[in-house]
Amino acid sequence: MTPMPLPYETHVGPESFAGSLSALCEEHVEEADRRAYTAVHKGALETRRQLVSTSPHLTGEYAAGWQVRNRRAAGTAECCVVQMKKPSLTWLLETGHGGPHPAPAKPHIQPAYQTGREAMLNELG
Repeated sequence: MTPMPLPYETHVGPESFAGSLSALCEEHVEEADRRAYTAVHKGALETRRQLVSTSPHLTGEYAAGWQVRNRRAAGTAECCVVQMKKPSLTWLLETGHGGPHPAPAKPHIQPAYQTGREAMLNELG
């Protein structure tokens, strides 16, 4: 009695082994790329969500300026959270400043980064 093949089991002859192996590897790489992009994108969205809610809200324009920029190329997944409306304020608000009207630090970027990083790592499993 011949054993029943497993659902993922494929039988190939020696002449088509290289092609089958190559196709299997490509499928695996594409799936890994999809998972990585999904995880990176989820982390960026979580970072943006926290930045919008924890940014200083004097007028609301700074908080509303956070956006996610995505870039995908072969084998890479990159998402950046950027401040589009008031980019020059990020460093001043995050670290505080002296000057004629000193202002204390209001850390909001680093904690949001940590939250997004954790979300990304949790998504990757």
